[in-house]
Amino acid sequence: MLIISFVFVIFIFFSAWTSKNVEDITVDADERLGKLLSCDKINIKVENGCVDDLDSATKVGVNVDNFGEDVQDLVIRVLNLEGDLGFAEFSASEKIGSPNRILSKNNLLDLDNNVVDAKMVEVYVRVDGNICENSLKIVDVVKC
Repeated sequence: MLIISFVFVIFIFFSAWTSKNVEDITVDADERLGKLLSCDKINIKVENGCVDDLDSATKVGVNVDNFGEDVQDLVIRVLNLEGDLGFAEFSASEKIGSPNRILSKNNLLDLDNNVVDAKMVEVYVRVDGNICENSLKIVDVVKC
């Protein structure tokens, strides 16, 4: 009888442990799926990328319009042909719905690095801390 009780207790512990692990995995999968679905609804238009100085860019401006899911955060990269880049981040005070301008090129953002001979601007949307890679838009850069 003692062996049956011992097996029964072990079974209960094992069942509780596996159900907790399955629950954690399902919650993680639901969160990832939700973020992917949010990224699929992103639709931005990027135009008129500019920098303060084409020879050594320290600031970037770009017009970004939203035509999809609400957007709050953007990651902007300025690149040259050698692969050097500078980052700037933009976060609106609240989510911006569609159709609306998210960012204007008149609002110059500081780059984290100077970019010599800047050639293009890349813009990504960030949702819940994750970059939506399918939201990438690229424009040529001009002097502001």
